[in-house]
Amino acid sequence: MRVRDELFRKLTGLTEADVSSGGGGSLRGRLLSVGGASTTTKSGINLTRAAEVLKVSRRTVERWVRAADTGSGQRPSAKHAKLLATKARQ
Repeated sequence: MRVRDELFRKLTGLTEADVSSGGGGSLRGRLLSVGGASTTTKSGINLTRAAEVLKVSRRTVERWVRAADTGSGQRPSAKHAKLLATKARQ
């Protein structure tokens, strides 16, 4: 675990969050870092906030979460994956 990840997790309490800069980061973890936690969604991620930050629809973020959970389905495009990684680190 990198120092950045550890510091972010301790400050926010989001233990699954991923703020790594490498390409192999967790999609679910990055969405959690961007959107924050939610007690009202099944995924535990504030999907509305993540969608606002990434300038995509909430439904798109839902599809990305499902793809992260099942391993198949719509994943972020290269442009959105790069934006997601950048926003997760901010």
